[in-house]
Amino acid sequence: MKQSNHILGLDLWRSLLLLGGPVTHTALMIANVHPEYNTIWSVIQWSIHIFRMQAFFFISGILGAFSYTRNRESWIIIRVIQLLMPLLSFWAVVMMPITILYNNMSGHHISLLSPQHLWFLLTLIIITVSVRYVDMMSCTILYIIDNQTIYKTVIYFSIVAILVAFSAFMLSEYTNSKLVNYIILNTIKYGIYYFLGFFIAKSVDAFEKIRSMEIRNYAILACIVSSFLYYMFYTNKEPNYSSGPFISVLEGLSGLTATLVCFAILSAAIGIKEIPSTINMLKKCSFSIYLFHYPIIQIIFLSNIKSNLSVVPLFISVTVIALALSVVIHEILSRYRIYKILFNGNIDRVFKNIILSNYSKYIG
Repeated sequence: MKQSNHILGLDLWRSLLLLGGPVTHTALMIANVHPEYNTIWSVIQWSIHIFRMQAFFFISGILGAFSYTRNRESWIIIRVIQLLMPLLSFWAVVMMPITILYNNMSGHHISLLSPQHLWFLLTLIIITVSVRYVDMMSCTILYIIDNQTIYKTVIYFSIVAILVAFSAFMLSEYTNSKLVNYIILNTIKYGIYYFLGFFIAKSVDAFEKIRSMEIRNYAILACIVSSFLYYMFYTNKEPNYSSGPFISVLEGLSGLTATLVCFAILSAAIGIKEIPSTINMLKKCSFSIYLFHYPIIQIIFLSNIKSNLSVVPLFISVTVIALALSVVIHEILSRYRIYKILFNGNIDRVFKNIILSNYSKYIG
C-alpha cells in the first residue's frame, strides 16, 4: 500500500502523543509539590508514560522510513540538522534561563546541561545517525516480518521489548550518570520501537496485515493492568511491592503494554481519512506546544497558584493554561522565518541545498 495513504493518520497520532506532554508533566509537578497527592498523580503520570513516548518513536520510525527510502544520501544529514536546531536553540534561549530561575526560587538543583523534556530530540538524533547501519540488517528483519503472521511479529517483538525494558531498568539502577541514562539507555529503550516502525514501513504487506488486527482490547487491558500495578507500587509499603522482583515485573510489563499500544495506534491510524479543523490546528502547532508547555508549567508552579486551588482544579487549570499559552506563542512566533528554522527545524529548499552542497564537499 502506498505511504500517502498512511501519513495523515500517523502524523496526527504523533502530534496527539506530543500533546500528552502537558498532561503528564502537570501530573508529575503536582506529585512533587503536593506530597499528600503523590500517589494518584504519580500513577496517572506513569500510566501514560509507559506507552506514550514508545508509541511516538514507533510512529517516527515509520515516517522516517518513508523519507529515508526517497533519498538515502541526504535524509540523515538534513534530519539531524532539523532536530539539532530546536534542541540547541530552545535549550540555550529558553530552558537555561528558566532552569536558573527555577533553581533559585524552588531550592532544587537541575543541571543547566540537563536536556529535561528535550531528551527525545537528543535520542532521535542518535537514532537517526545509526539508521544507515541498522538498515544493513533489513533483509533479515524484513524476511521475519514478511514471512510470519502479524500476531507472531507482535509476540516476538513483545519478548524483545520486555527484555530491553527490564535490562534498561537494571542498568539504570547501577548508574547515577545522567549521561548514561539520557544517551545510552534512552537510545536503546526507545530505539527498538523506532526501528520496529522503520522496518514495518519497509515491509511488503505489513500495513495490510495490521489493518485487520483485533488488538485494541488487548492494549487497553494491558494499560489497565499496568496502571493497577503502579497503583499497588505507590500505595503499598509492604516489601513485596517495593522488592526487585515486583519492580522487574512492572518494568517488563511496560514493554509489553507499549508494544500492544503501538500496534493498536497504527491500526487506528491507517483508517483515518480526514482530520477535523480544530484537531488539525493543534496538530500543526503540537511541536511548539511540546517545547513551551514545560517551562510554562515550571513558572506556574513557582507562583502561589497551588495554594489557592484544590488539586483537581489545579491540574485542569495548569494543563489548559500551558496548552493555551503555547498555542498563542506558536501563533505569534510562527510568522517569523527565523523561528521556524531555529525552533521548529523547518528548513526550506534553499537552506537544504546549501547544507547538501557543503556536505557533499566535506565528504567528497
